[in-house]
Formats: sequence, structure tokens, C-alpha cells
Amino acid sequence: MVNQRPRILPETEPVDDAQGKNSSLERMLSLLDQFVESSPVWSADELADALGFTRSAVYRYIRELSASGLLAPVATGRYSLGPRIIQLNRQLQESDPMLVAMQTLEADLPRFAAAQKWHLCRLFRDRVVAIGEYGHLDKDLSYRRGCPMPLLRGATSTAVLAWLPDRQLMRLYLENQDEARTPTLGASWPEYRKALAGIRKQGYALALAEVDEGVFALAAPVFAADGKVTGSISVVRSLDDYSAQRVQQEGTMLADIGRRISETIRQMAVAQHKPATTKTSRKRQKETR
Repeated sequence: MVNQRPRILPETEPVDDAQGKNSSLERMLSLLDQFVESSPVWSADELADALGFTRSAVYRYIRELSASGLLAPVATGRYSLGPRIIQLNRQLQESDPMLVAMQTLEADLPRFAAAQKWHLCRLFRDRVVAIGEYGHLDKDLSYRRGCPMPLLRGATSTAVLAWLPDRQLMRLYLENQDEARTPTLGASWPEYRKALAGIRKQGYALALAEVDEGVFALAAPVFAADGKVTGSISVVRSLDDYSAQRVQQEGTMLADIGRRISETIRQMAVAQHKPATTKTSRKRQKETR
């Protein structure tokens, strides 16, 4: 299944605290990443060969993942993703602050065109992942729910990228210079930084056929309760609907939607941690008066 076998990582390899790439939990969860449409069923030996882990470690990981319902046996010694993932997906739909916020706004989303696709995306490491899709568009798009996408191309990603701290932004640029060079963002770090500063100033990002041919996208950032960028909201339409005269007005509307989602997230975070008033606490308040 894999032609070249990666090096086997020793069980005692130190943990990278910044990225967590070699932690035991991270290594165990990396097994789940292998279960995709083209390879839905794996054995322990196949996973060990693909990931370069020791067989003893993979067998232990499979036991733990199976016990938690994240893996399920489909034949002797062969496994697929388990039912716990469906349960977690349901919990995510009902409790994720970004999705809950979007539910309150979905009916009020502006109808820019008869065919338009909205994406709600969350930042995940150095990528963005679509967690919600709304509307329809008669075109196949790269951005689909659950599919990680690069952080350096497209309005959906750029709307997150432009609000990242400079240190993280420079690291991403230096590690991905060829991918980062685009006609809209420039061919050097000073040009790139200046273009992203312009996006921050206007409050939204625009991309014309940058990820998928025949479409354009407008996107705005979404912020967590602590003020850090956590994702983006974007709308994708056919290039036939693009109007340079309307783009600023539409972009401003996207930025407002992003702010409304961010505010709902902030309110949910405050409500979640607001201490409840109990009989005991009320009694203590009276005693201290």
C-alpha cells in the first residue's frame, strides 16, 4: 500500500511541545487519518508500515481506539472508522459555537445570486477545514466539509491568514514560498505582508478563480472569544456573477456577518462560564452584608 517505508520512530522519542507531533496521543490519533475513501479498511501491520510506527505501538493504539469506539472491526484483524465518530459529529453540530452562531444567521444570509455556496471554516494547525456548508452551486469545489485545505490560497484561507500574528505568518511564508506567491498577494515577503495588511484594513478577502476555475469567493474572518482569529465565513459564486462595482459592498456585508458570528461565539463563552447563583451562594452573600 505504501512503497517506501518511513523510519520507525522510537517509543522514547522526545515530545515536541509546540506542535505535539510526537506525543503518544498525537501518534495514536494519526491512525485515524489513514482511513479515507480510497483506503477505508486497514490492518495493524499495514498501519505500522504506512506510518513507520512499531507494531507493538500500533496494536496498542488500535486496542484503545476500538475500546473508545473510534475504530470498529470489519473482519479478523481489519478495522474501519467506528460509530463514536458519528456521535461526535452530532455533538459538534449541536454544540460548536461557530455552527450554533451560523444557525441563527443562516436565514438572513444575503442572496447575492441564485446559485451561491457558503462555507464556514475553522483554523486547524496550518490549514482550514470547512465545518459547515450552506446553499448550492452547480460546480465542483475543492472546499468541502471535513476536507483540510491549504492556508495560503483562496479567499476562505486568506481571510484567516491575514489576521494571524506576524511571527506565525512569516513562518508559514518561509516554509511555503512557492505556494504563497500569487498575483494578488505578491512575489516577496514585503509584498505579501503589505497585501495582507490591506486585507485586514478592508475587513474581507477576495479571490478570483484562485482555487477552483470559473468561480470567485469573498470571505471574512471569524474570531474566538479571546479575540484571536479562529476561522472564516465565505461565499463562492460563478465568475459570471462577479461585479467590480458591487464587490466592496458585498465584502462589507461579509465582514459584518463575520462580526455577528464572532459576537455570538463571545456571548456563548461568557454564558458558559457565568457562575450560577445557588441557595448557598445567596445565603453567603446575605451573611457578608
